Amino acid sequence: TYPRNIPQLLPGDIQALSAYANNELQEWAGSCPIVTEKSLTNFLFLGLVDMLFPQARIIMCRRDPLDTCLSYYFHNFTSYHPHAYDLDDLGYYYLQYERLLQHWQKVSSLPILDVEYEKLVAEPESEIQRVLDFCQLPWDDACLDVQHKQRMVQTASTQHVRQRINQSAVGRHRHYDAHLDPLRKALSRKLVQEFDSSSAP
Repeated sequence: TYPRNIPQLLPGDIQALSAYANNELQEWAGSCPIVTEKSLTNFLFLGLVDMLFPQARIIMCRRDPLDTCLSYYFHNFTSYHPHAYDLDDLGYYYLQYERLLQHWQKVSSLPILDVEYEKLVAEPESEIQRVLDFCQLPWDDACLDVQHKQRMVQTASTQHVRQRINQSAVGRHRHYDAHLDPLRKALSRKLVQEFDSSSAP
């Protein structure tokens, strides 16, 4: 029932949930001191993350909206993403996503870093250094050598993360310009209803 159940939680409930969630995460992570979670719907739960994982750091990787939505559209998801298969729905979803991110940036106590995808692939060393500094981690040359990593990846980007950092996906939408009018129209809309932050967790 999240987020409708948040106002009903007492401080003791939050402490218990936090302890449970951290224990589960520790069991899952094993000996790894740091865990990265990059699910596509993470932005929906930042209020909950703020309460349960106050030590977390949030990295918001932003990309050209047309490229972002097109990448979404081209994936055949095994999980539930019904908006991913209609360009008009995708545009509306993206606007809501941006609106919610702006809300979290205003109200969250968590450290949040904005990273531009286009700048990251154009200047990987300096941008990766900025991310590592934000996460209070030392530089590691392996950050630029991702194509040789053999770790298990269970996300839609499983093939991409095994390639050398490159700019081939920047402006990808230009190849499909003739078909993107529904997406452009959806992205150009102004949302009529303002986000009411007083009712959000």
